[in-house]
Amino acid sequence: MDYIEKRNCDFRICTSCGGPVLLPVRIKPPKKSDILLQVAHHIIYISIHQARFLEEIRTDMIPFYDEGPEGQGER
Repeated sequence: MDYIEKRNCDFRICTSCGGPVLLPVRIKPPKKSDILLQVAHHIIYISIHQARFLEEIRTDMIPFYDEGPEGQGER
């Protein structure tokens, strides 16, 4: 919940090749079929495809971007 409050935006849990991922809605907009979860002053939109398997929202769902030695992102 601290992560969401610090970023001050709504999020969506959707499917990625590595499993469920938590992304800001500006990166992955919600769909009409999503399930809404109110978290403080924000909403987490949960993909209906993920909802049936999701038991909790964990920090390992938050993607990270690794900076390379010259400021280039690892891919």
